[in-house]
Amino acid sequence: HEWVFLGILGAAALLLGRLDAAYRVLPWLTGGTTLLLLAAWGLFDLADGETTRFLVTLVSSAALYGLGAYAAHFRTSEPRPWAALATLATLVLFLVARVSVEDLMGDHAWGLWALLLSALLAAGALPRLLHRTGELASESAVAIFLSGSAALVSLAALVALEPASITVAWALEVVALVGCAGTLRVSFLAKLAGVLSVLVLVRLLLNPVVLDYAISDRFFVGTLHYLYAVPMLALAAASWLAGGQEDEGEVTWLTQTGAVVLGWAYLSLSISHVFHGASLLARAATLAEWGSYGVAWLLYGIGLYVLGRRASRSSLRTTGQGLFLGSMAFTILFPGLIVSPLWAALSVGQTPVINAILLAFMIPACLAGLGIRHLGLRDKRLTIALAAAALWLAFLTLSLEIRQAFHGSSLDSGTTTLPELYSYSAGWVLFGTALLILGIWRQLRWLRYSSLVVMLAAVLKVFLFDFSHLEGLYRVFSFLGLGVSLLLLAFLYQRFGLGQKEISAP
Repeated sequence: HEWVFLGILGAAALLLGRLDAAYRVLPWLTGGTTLLLLAAWGLFDLADGETTRFLVTLVSSAALYGLGAYAAHFRTSEPRPWAALATLATLVLFLVARVSVEDLMGDHAWGLWALLLSALLAAGALPRLLHRTGELASESAVAIFLSGSAALVSLAALVALEPASITVAWALEVVALVGCAGTLRVSFLAKLAGVLSVLVLVRLLLNPVVLDYAISDRFFVGTLHYLYAVPMLALAAASWLAGGQEDEGEVTWLTQTGAVVLGWAYLSLSISHVFHGASLLARAATLAEWGSYGVAWLLYGIGLYVLGRRASRSSLRTTGQGLFLGSMAFTILFPGLIVSPLWAALSVGQTPVINAILLAFMIPACLAGLGIRHLGLRDKRLTIALAAAALWLAFLTLSLEIRQAFHGSSLDSGTTTLPELYSYSAGWVLFGTALLILGIWRQLRWLRYSSLVVMLAAVLKVFLFDFSHLEGLYRVFSFLGLGVSLLLLAFLYQRFGLGQKEISAP
């Protein structure tokens, strides 16, 4: 009987609040009290045999405040409080039921109930959508109903789907929300899509449990591609949809950034999957893996820049440039210095030339040259830094390949012989000569200056190292080769000069 009395009190509060704005707070007080009492009953005092009475009371309360507030929101100058009360009553009382009598039915049944309630809230917004007045209060009421509907869809995914599928469902919901925001002209839905995008990113990027999902040892099987590729494409689609809507710049930027970050994570985890299988990050990376990360990230940066240029999105072009430069710095610092095969005991492979050294250093050097010409860098200092990176990586590739020819797969062990010492000098001289010829042919001053740097390194090695360490014919050939090369370089510089085309961004 006490619940009947509380229901009558709630109905009276709804009526008074609708008739006189001064009493509009009363339905919120009675509704909040009812909610607290139902939650206390369901969570702490629900005895055996009371489930039916509890559910009848809960459904009756939801109907009273949901339908009563919905009816009250019509033909009033301020429909927003009533729309909010109807939406919250539906949403919160569903949560109370789910937590209190979770075992009453399966997760899929709960998900279906959430979808049904979501459809009811969406249907509640339909009359105002069909007869729009353009008034702020009316538009806000529509946004409240549709927001509650979207929240129930998210809850349906949360209670009915597997953990890996929840994030995918939320990402697809982001696309739906942005599309509805444009079609129905309800901008708040786009803001809600932005919030949901953040939840998707948190679940995929800051959730260590992701790595424990069922990922197969076979590359094309398992949840990895489904878990990252689908949300990435969904956020990209949402960004494209939001880009065509007015006043949705923040949502466009957020979904675009989310798609880019998820693409980077998906690419990185896919490379890890190739090298480690389902264990992903469980084992230490090899030089080939480090090189694969660098090359993949560089290509990803170029791809983003090209996509941004074709789609006329300056932010995407800038992101591509930044990712390219950051990936180049990563290549130089990690495989080039911190985990260098010279001291990190990383296997480079037994095959001369075609080995991990080529992947880790030479391909990034070529991509750096490609970036100089086609990445649209406007800052000359960045262009010069990229040219220096290309030169260093090519020089490092040559030196490591020479060492690999004498030491095999392990570059951090073994004795350095006289033929190896001489090979460095000869290789550097030939490399400097090749840079000069290429610079003259392509009319690029930075390549000719690079040849001077390499030749200076060769000269210093011959005079400071070879003179005291090489013996016999090796010392003779070292000085003779250097002398002939310097004469050739002098002739080429005198014949073609240095004052040609400058390094510049296109």
